[in-house]
Amino acid sequence: MKSGARERLTAIHRAALAAADAEMAVRRALHRDGARLVIAGRAVAPNARLVVVAAGKAAAAMAAGVEAVAADRIAAGLAVTKDGHGRALARVALRESSHPVPDARCEAAAREVLAMA
Repeated sequence: MKSGARERLTAIHRAALAAADAEMAVRRALHRDGARLVIAGRAVAPNARLVVVAAGKAAAAMAAGVEAVAADRIAAGLAVTKDGHGRALARVALRESSHPVPDARCEAAAREVLAMA
């Protein structure tokens, strides 16, 4: 490999991983503008409460992104992820379940989401 090529490829790889980071993607879409909460470019009513639902292998990371920006606005939340992909969350409940074949935990989590909706 030519001199410098490895460094450039490493930098590209790191940039790609950073761009795909689920928590950071949520934080790019959800942020504070002073006291205002902004979601996808739209300001949210000052007294609005959030209901957080996240599903998939990145669910815990996405929920952590919401917590990092707007924990004080979360009224309820549930993140459902594959076994071993969970992490500690402060305001959003976490459920781990099987993947790709659903099990009873998947069904129970889906019922929780429906109840929240």
